Amino acid sequence: MVAKILYISVHTVLEYDDLRILTRAGYQVFSLGVFAKPGRAFQHLRPFQPEFLSLDDLTIAEREGWLTRQDKYPLAPRLTAEFLDRFDVMIVNHHPAIILENADLLFSRQRLQVIFRSVGQVSFEFEAALKPFADRLIVVRYSPREHHPDLMKTDAVIRFGKYSDEFPAWIGGDRLLTFMHNAAIRPYRTPSIADYQQIVEGHPADLCGRGNKGIGTARGEVDYSTQMELYRSCRAYIYMHSDGACYTLNFIEATLTGAPILVPSATLIKATNPPNWWPERYEIPDLLADTGFVYSSVAEAREILSHLEEFDLASISSRSRARARDLFDARRIEREWRDLIEAR
Repeated sequence: MVAKILYISVHTVLEYDDLRILTRAGYQVFSLGVFAKPGRAFQHLRPFQPEFLSLDDLTIAEREGWLTRQDKYPLAPRLTAEFLDRFDVMIVNHHPAIILENADLLFSRQRLQVIFRSVGQVSFEFEAALKPFADRLIVVRYSPREHHPDLMKTDAVIRFGKYSDEFPAWIGGDRLLTFMHNAAIRPYRTPSIADYQQIVEGHPADLCGRGNKGIGTARGEVDYSTQMELYRSCRAYIYMHSDGACYTLNFIEATLTGAPILVPSATLIKATNPPNWWPERYEIPDLLADTGFVYSSVAEAREILSHLEEFDLASISSRSRARARDLFDARRIEREWRDLIEAR
């Protein structure tokens, strides 16, 4: 019998990636997020897939009103035994609210595996709230760097995954590229918007994402196919790090394409004093190894850009793609999820 999974999302693109991975791994999956049914908000970022649709589960979810919020996600709907008993596994991403709201019901279901999955924005507050239930949760980290005395145990490490054969090989171009939402609004972006503007000054550059109005390089949101073409044809990718994450989805996408990538150092990130962060958590320089450029100041980033064409960019690109495929290819991630779920 095929296991059924209830998926609780906090991030549109991650939800899309995970639903594809889990369905291709052989599971029936229903999400209480953006991809519960066609036509919901934010699906312009990724196309709805027919295999995401589960009409019977959707009927109950809509009857109970769990999909009526106008923002993205129902963080803490009060679930029912009738609904939960349809599933063998529940995967909760990042936010503990739905576990805390439904703890008695969740942990009384004998056959239900409850998986808490980190997504990079680890919160000591969230982890502390879940510690009383830690022995009844399966805790899956997205990075081996998420080790800290204030965190719960780790039962498995499963990285984010993407289907690498969907990413075209980098060919180069004239424009610098960055993907980031709310670059000037949300704190703890590294480089800061002021530093980013100094880095790209004098270079043709595109900053794609929502919430960037007023920034000279802002180009707004783009669809998936346009995003792939921009990675493919950029001169270099100017990576802007988000909060205190170990790594992020746009980092994976840029490296799977093989675009030359400039990333901030841990020292530069530390200067922004992000919460819930410690330097060892930042994994990107080690993930890059010798396939990218790490800078610790605006001046250093500009110096790299001024000499970029003096590097063997074709070789760097090829090594980046190979390393990213080894780390993040979704076929590997499919196997890791199957191994975890089937072992329980």
